Amino acid sequence: MKTVTSPTTELNKANSIIEKIKEYTRNNIRITIPRLQTDANTESRAEEAYLTNWTAISEFAGTYGDYQYLFEGEDDLLHLVILRQNLQPLTVEEARVVAEGILPNIPSSKIWLSPGEYTQHFYFGHDELFNI
Repeated sequence: MKTVTSPTTELNKANSIIEKIKEYTRNNIRITIPRLQTDANTESRAEEAYLTNWTAISEFAGTYGDYQYLFEGEDDLLHLVILRQNLQPLTVEEARVVAEGILPNIPSSKIWLSPGEYTQHFYFGHDELFNI
């Protein structure tokens, strides 16, 4: 049976993730995306699992409605990746709604976008989190 997550639960999870990112940033700990161990026979299956179950592989991932997101720390920026849970194409506009939902106090003018077809990638400075 699939559990339906309420918007409050999803936002609480997002806030918890943001607090953990702040803790990592204060302690100069890089947030990485775990890499799955694969071989030639399992690579495509592992890739699909990786794309469809971010919350199982990273404590910096969550869901927001029909979408999932994942944070990664780069040298001077935070990277937020957003993906539709059913793996269908995702527009920039749809992804922006998710980004604004989980980062409501970061002005869109301070978030850089690298668009894709199935995933949308947002980047912003670590210090922006300390302003929210």
